[in-house]
Amino acid sequence: MKKSRHYHLFLIGIIILLSACSMNSTPNENQEENIDLTISAASSMVEVLEELRTNFEQENNTINVSFNFGSSGSLQQQIAHGAPVDIFISAAEDKFHPLLDQGMIVDNYYTTIVENELVLIEPTHQDNKMMSFDDLLGEEVQTIAIGTPETVPAGYYAKELLENLELYDLLQEKLIPTKDVRQVLNYVETGNTRAGIVYRTDALSSNLVRIVETASKESHSPINYPIGVLKQSQQKEAAILFFNYITSEKSLKIFEEYGFVPVRDS
Repeated sequence: MKKSRHYHLFLIGIIILLSACSMNSTPNENQEENIDLTISAASSMVEVLEELRTNFEQENNTINVSFNFGSSGSLQQQIAHGAPVDIFISAAEDKFHPLLDQGMIVDNYYTTIVENELVLIEPTHQDNKMMSFDDLLGEEVQTIAIGTPETVPAGYYAKELLENLELYDLLQEKLIPTKDVRQVLNYVETGNTRAGIVYRTDALSSNLVRIVETASKESHSPINYPIGVLKQSQQKEAAILFFNYITSEKSLKIFEEYGFVPVRDS
């Protein structure tokens, strides 16, 4: 009897152990899997997109959003060569439209969300304050940071502006090209350059620089920010959800708080 009872207890123990292992190895059917989204975005949108990401993830706690910030030209090239990106936000239409023309953007899920302005900045601690773009010709201004015109939209707009002001050729030796508009801001903040040309939103994000002058809209091409969901996305449903969120009126008001000008459907 003792042997039989011990044998039964042994069998019960084995059954319990196997049941526990089975339960641990079976995923909870009610547990939702997390979804990862990758957004490639112009570097001039860092602060506003970080806030929008926080808000979005609070409302959609199974979606994790990560950003790849950089110059729009470099980001466009990365996407064209197959970088795993779900959404692209560019600071220039000419860096966005090639992807659209190549059929890489989902139909009906692209639009222009905001506009920006171009400004001349200098360090706030500078003693001899500049008054206008013309002051860039002065002898005390030896270095001027702008984005590399071929790859950085802010640099392209800056070159366009200076050409329209008939200053570009005169300032050639003073111009310091950068990899993106945030590097321009950094150079001026740290005093590595005497001046720089950036977007208004970049200037407003720093208390280490002051705006000298705002360029007129007629002096350069419109600074528009298009956004689109990429066909290559493996998470289109989540990408479209983020697209709809970021183009909503609630999000456009947050863009306004950071100095952007929302483009609303008339």
